[in-house]
Amino acid sequence: MKALSGKKPEKMDADDWKECEAKAVSTIRLSLAPEVKYSVLKETSTLSMWSKLEKIYISKSLTNRLYLKKKLYQLRMDDGSDIRDHVNTFNKITIELLKVEVKIDEEDLAIIFLHHFHPLRRP
Repeated sequence: MKALSGKKPEKMDADDWKECEAKAVSTIRLSLAPEVKYSVLKETSTLSMWSKLEKIYISKSLTNRLYLKKKLYQLRMDDGSDIRDHVNTFNKITIELLKVEVKIDEEDLAIIFLHHFHPLRRP
């Protein structure tokens, strides 16, 4: 997306750039949940809005990385729950970990995933 670069392309005139920027800002705002919109209400450029959202929600802090790891390691599939929902949750957490630059070997992911199906208590 051109607007996320924050720089007007040389071949684009100023009016077209303003329109492109306004459309991008509007598109992002329409995609946000109401409680998230308030965080970026004052942002007027696509780049500043995107940067603020990244700062808030894709924090690479130690606390966030540890939280996501804990979330992955403690994930369990409940009896009677849908396996597709569980797989989607597992994939979502692993993608969130990649976004904050936490790399887990495929072999380790497979072991963690298989462990999720191991019952915590035996009858």
